Amino acid sequence: MANNGALYGIIGALGVVVVAGGLYIAKQNGAFDASTISTMTAPATVPVPAPAPAPAPAPAPQTTAPKPAPVPPPPPTAQLNQLQLLVADARRAITRGDFAAADRALVQAERIDPRSTDVIAARRDLRDAERQANRGDRRIDGLVAEARAAIARHDYVAADRLLGQAEQIDARDRDVLQARSELDTARQAGRDNRRVDTLVAEARGAIARHDFAAADRLLVQAEQIDARDHAIQQARAELANARLQGDRENQRVDTLVAQARAAIARHDYAAADRLLDQAENIDARDRDVQQARAELNAVQRPRR
Repeated sequence: MANNGALYGIIGALGVVVVAGGLYIAKQNGAFDASTISTMTAPATVPVPAPAPAPAPAPAPQTTAPKPAPVPPPPPTAQLNQLQLLVADARRAITRGDFAAADRALVQAERIDPRSTDVIAARRDLRDAERQANRGDRRIDGLVAEARAAIARHDYVAADRLLGQAEQIDARDRDVLQARSELDTARQAGRDNRRVDTLVAEARGAIARHDFAAADRLLVQAEQIDARDHAIQQARAELANARLQGDRENQRVDTLVAQARAAIARHDYAAADRLLDQAENIDARDRDVQQARAELNAVQRPRR
C-alpha cells in the first residue's frame, strides 16, 4: 500500500509538469489571446451573498382590558338611614312645589350614595316635576293675563272663572294670589261706587228741593267712601252753586215778603197778593212767604 501511494504521487507530479509545459509551448505559439489569458489568469469571482431576508414583523402588543374598579362597600347603616330621610324630605318638597329644597336634599343624599336607586328615582321625579311646573307656569301666566283684562273691563264673573282655573294648577302661585287680591279690591270698589252713586243721587234730590243741609250731609257720606270720585265733586259744586243761588233767591223772597206786608198795611191787598205770588214762584215752602200769605188771607176774610 505504501509503495502504491508513492507511485501515484510520482505519476501526478509528472502530469502537472506535462500540463504546465504544454501550456507554456501553446502560449509561445500564440494559441491563447489576451482575453483568454486574462480570463484564465483573472482572480476567481467572489460570490456575492444573497440579501438577508426581511425580519419578521414583531407581534402586536397584547392589550389587556383594564380591570373594573372595585365596587365600594355600601354605606353604613346610620348613613343609609340619613339617606332615606333626605329622600323623603326631597319628595315632600317636590309635592309642595319647593324644587330648590328638593334639590338641596338630593345633593346631600347623593354625597352619601350616588348609586342609590331611591336617590336616582327621586332625582328623576324632581326633573319631571320641574318640567311639568314650567308648562303649568306658562298656562298660569296666560290665565292671569286674561283675568286682569276682565277686571279692567269690569267683567268680574269672567275674571273669577279664569282665576279659578289658574288656582287649580297652582293655588300658591304669587301672580295668582295677586290677581285674586286685585279682583277682590275691584269688586269692593264696584260696591262702593254703587253706594256713592246712590248718595250723590239723593244729594241732588235734596239740592233740587233746596234742602241744602241734607244734600251736604249725603255728600259727606259719599266723600268718606271716595273723596276723589268725579260725581261727588260735581255734586259738591252743584250744591255750592245752589246755595249761592238760594242766598240770592232768599234775599229776593225777603224783599218781596216785606213789600207784600207793606201793601197789606196800606190795605192794598191786590198788590200784596201779586208780590206774594212772585215770592211763592221762587220758594213756595219758605216760612216767611207762608206766614205773609196767612196774614193776607186773614185781613181779606170778611168780618161778621
